[in-house]
Amino acid sequence: MRRRLPHTRAVRTPLTPAQLVEALDTLPAWSGDTSRIRRTATLDAALRADVAALADALDHHPVLEELPDGRTRLVLWTHVRDAVTDLDVALAVRLDALLGPAAEG
Repeated sequence: MRRRLPHTRAVRTPLTPAQLVEALDTLPAWSGDTSRIRRTATLDAALRADVAALADALDHHPVLEELPDGRTRLVLWTHVRDAVTDLDVALAVRLDALLGPAAEG
């Protein structure tokens, strides 16, 4: 069974535009606005499983959009806030550690 990190039910505060710019400066593979951040990558079955495990650990899951060229767009936002929060940035940092920091194509 997968271990989850402690989950708090605290209400996440949406990032301000300035906070988002600061966060994206440290996440060059990601782009977006205060409503959604996105990254595109090629995910094989093993990477998909690793992405799922990371998401499960944070109890926060990206939306995966399959693109016609075989790549996958990962989209993050905190659904209950309908905005990007610190939880999305934390998951993006972990995903970058898994997928590599550079955006593909």
